[in-house]
Amino acid sequence: MRLFGILQTLLGESTLLFTATLQGIAAMVSSRRIAVDQGDALVSAAITRFLPPQP
Repeated sequence: MRLFGILQTLLGESTLLFTATLQGIAAMVSSRRIAVDQGDALVSAAITRFLPPQP
């Protein structure tokens, strides 16, 4: 549910770039190139990077 809320705040290419980033992280976790906890940290970093600052 949180992901859909995040995607609604992004516009155009930002949504595509964010989605591609998440898919890349998921691919690295599923192929065991990185650990799950590293993937969680990367997702959190991506959210921080792509979301506009909250007032």
